[in-house]
Formats: sequence, structure tokens, C-alpha cells
Amino acid sequence: MSTMPSDRSPDSTLAFLREGYRFVGDRCDRLGTDVFQSRLLLEPTICLRGREAAELFYDEERFVRRGAMPMRGQRTLTGVGGVQGLDGQAHRVRKAMFMSIMTPDAIRRLGEIFDEQWRARIPVWAGNGPVVLYDEVGRILTRTVWAWAGCRRPRPTCRAAPPRCTR
Repeated sequence: MSTMPSDRSPDSTLAFLREGYRFVGDRCDRLGTDVFQSRLLLEPTICLRGREAAELFYDEERFVRRGAMPMRGQRTLTGVGGVQGLDGQAHRVRKAMFMSIMTPDAIRRLGEIFDEQWRARIPVWAGNGPVVLYDEVGRILTRTVWAWAGCRRPRPTCRAAPPRCTR
């Protein structure tokens, strides 16, 4: 029986925050594996990647989504009450709704709208000095999704990045 490779750091929380999505893949590549042990927030954590890992996480007998993400993460990443925090039939119904609109043509159109929105901002950026790209991309993404969903323009409360939008 072989032992699981391990990240040597006593705690990898800061690296995880700094690297984001690249954290697991970079370490898997460095360790030559698709699974390794680490510590996040001083807690032992197993990190995995690949098809088998995804299938494992989709097994409803092994994992529960509800309550798995801290409220701060829900507020900033997935939305409170989002599909990522639902289980069972509620999760399947909400996911099916989202997947029904993710056709190849719809995804292509989303990319086209994003490109149009990006190009429309270039003249504004050229004439206004320094640009805060994070803020600009939030606005572009908001306008893109609104146009893709068939809305004429974002409501005044949605001028900022999408997490600030309210119904």
C-alpha cells in the first residue's frame, strides 16, 4: 500500500488564497499525482483532480452541499441559495434549468456579447487615464449577462460587479 503524497508546507492557506484555482493543479503536477494531502486553515485537507475526482464529488451518497460553503463564500462566489448549496431533487431541478440554457449557440452568443461589450469600452478607457480593470470587467460581465438574458439594460443597482445585484 502506498502513502498519499503530501504538500510539505505546514499550512497552505495563504498559497491557496494567492493561487486560487491553480493551487491544486500546480501541486498535482509538481508531485506527479492527481491526489495529495495538504493543510488548509490548519486542518488536514485532501486535494484531488480529474474525472474520477469529479465523479466522486457528484456522488450524492458521499457529500452534502448544503452548509458546506461558509456564508462569506456564498455571498461572494456562488450566491446565497445558489445551486452549489442545494442537495437532492432541488439541486437536480435547478441544475437542469441552468444546463438547458447552456447550448453551444447560447454560449457562442455570450462570448460575442462579451467581445462587443469589451470593445465598446476601449474608447472610454483610451480617453480617461488609468483604468481599474477589476471594476471594468465587473461592469462588462454584468452588461454582458443582462444582454444575453434579454434585458435591455442593468437596473441602477447593478452598475457594480454582479455580487452586488439585488432583486
